Amino acid sequence: MLSAVIISKNEACNRLLSKPGILFSGQEKINEEPECTESVHEDSEFIFDEPRDQKTGFPKKSNIEGCIQSLSWIDDIHVVDSGSTDNTVALAQNLGATVHYRPFTTYAEQHNWAHREAGLKHPWVLHLDADERSTPAFQKSVLECLSNTPPKILAYYCCWKLMLGKKWLKYSDGFPRWQLRLVRKELEPYIEFGHAQKEKNFEDGSLGYIQEPYLHFPWSKGWAHWLEKHNTYSSKEAIERLHHPLDWKQLFSPHPSKRIFAVKAAAARLGLLWPFFRFFYHYILRGGFLDGYAGLVYLLSISYYELCITLKMEEIKASPEGLSKNT
Repeated sequence: MLSAVIISKNEACNRLLSKPGILFSGQEKINEEPECTESVHEDSEFIFDEPRDQKTGFPKKSNIEGCIQSLSWIDDIHVVDSGSTDNTVALAQNLGATVHYRPFTTYAEQHNWAHREAGLKHPWVLHLDADERSTPAFQKSVLECLSNTPPKILAYYCCWKLMLGKKWLKYSDGFPRWQLRLVRKELEPYIEFGHAQKEKNFEDGSLGYIQEPYLHFPWSKGWAHWLEKHNTYSSKEAIERLHHPLDWKQLFSPHPSKRIFAVKAAAARLGLLWPFFRFFYHYILRGGFLDGYAGLVYLLSISYYELCITLKMEEIKASPEGLSKNT
């Protein structure tokens, strides 16, 4: 029923996996963002049963190893590698994954290539990154969902639990944050946007939502790695935001992906106000303070990231070539 794919760029890997979920039946609900009930997500307060550092709470296993092992319920796992220099390929092969080599272009193109060329066995593909983990509740939800999927549904939005060590950043991350992750194999669902990818336009009524979350550990390699990675991300985001037109209607769209990209376009027009507004909005208005010390640290780091994007946008606009240099 499910295939899984991981995109491996040097030591960093991203995966396409299959996920469990709940289908909202009825045409009028298919494309509406669902309310997430506390019972569903509190039941999945599953902190992955693998060795962890006692001080940081970070998994001791490598990202690729922990991710693949959490997907033991999937019998067709593929890694698309772009030339890793660490032991990513050996670990993936030892765990039974099929490894393909493709020079890295963009994340969207790597994911789409896997749909076309990786020889996936099953009609559905789940996209997870290597620093993410499936859980038993997530597995159950996905399998239940796919067993009752109508033909008109082409893909599903899924959400994560953002984990800083052992702490779920429920309020400061704005849970739930929806991303298109579970897709029919015959599609090439992604286009590049900023440092990552977003989905192509789908017809109304063709998308569903999976409520049960998976786990995301972006600090699994420590803060130095996170800061280095987000410095690179901020350069790509600065260019993308300056090129992306603002559509005020999309700020109120029921599609979460359309909303977030409209918000980013609006952020480009707020300048230095945006990093401070984002901190205030998530920490005060969305209750980020309820996540305690971890929530404060996370939102300060995200505000710093937004500040980097803002300063790089100003730098681009002030350069003699302007945007033409960065197209």
